Amino acid sequence: MKKIINILSLIVILFIDNVYSQSVYWRQFTPNNSGYPSRYNKSIVFLGDSLLVPSNKITIFEISKGNWKTLWFDSPVGSFIDLDHNNHVWFMSNSWSNEVRLIEYDWISPKNYSYPRSKGGEHLLSFRIDKYNNKWIVSDDEGVYRYNKNGWTKFDTINSNIYSNFCENIFINDIKNEVWVISSKWNPTSTAFSIFNGQSWKNIYWQEIGLYNREYSYVSNL
Repeated sequence: MKKIINILSLIVILFIDNVYSQSVYWRQFTPNNSGYPSRYNKSIVFLGDSLLVPSNKITIFEISKGNWKTLWFDSPVGSFIDLDHNNHVWFMSNSWSNEVRLIEYDWISPKNYSYPRSKGGEHLLSFRIDKYNNKWIVSDDEGVYRYNKNGWTKFDTINSNIYSNFCENIFINDIKNEVWVISSKWNPTSTAFSIFNGQSWKNIYWQEIGLYNREYSYVSNL
C-alpha cells in the first residue's frame, strides 16, 4: 500500500530497523547530511522498500540498503508526488505559471499533461490520486482540477457547489469513494470540507462541527 506524507521543510522518517525485534527509531534527513534534495518538497511517497522524493529530479532512498540515488529529467518534476495503480509516478508542479502541469513517469520516460489556467498567478497546493486513477489538484484561486483518461475538468464556485475557490488541501476517502477538499474564505469561521461523491459537491462547515483553527488544513492521508 502506498503512503503519502506532506512536508513543509525538513523530513523526519520513522524506520523499523528489524521487523522481528520491533526495534524502532527516528532519523532526520536534510540536504546537508544526506542525498535528500530540497528543504521545500511538499510530499514524498513510499513504494515497497523505497522512498521517492520529487524536486528537479526523482530522488530515491532504498531504506534497507541506506542508499540514495537520483533519476534526472530534462525539466523540474515539481514538489508533489503520488503513485497510480500501475505504480507509475506522477508529479505536480506548484509553480506560478499559466498552466497546470502533470508529469507521468512509467520508469522508462516522462510524459507531460497540461491544462491552461485563467489566472496564472494562483498557487497549486496539493495533489492526490484516487483508486480510479483520477488525479486531483487544488489551487488557491481557481478551485479543484481533475485529470483522467477523458481529459481535464475544473470545479469552481461557478460550475459546482464547492464552497470556495481557495482550496488548501485534498484527501481521498477510497472506502466511501469521496474526495474531501478544505476550502476557505481566508478565515477560520468561513472554512468548510467540500466533499465530492462522484456526481456533486456538498459542504460541511467547520463552525458547525466545532473546528475553528485553519492549521487543521495540514492533516493528510497516510
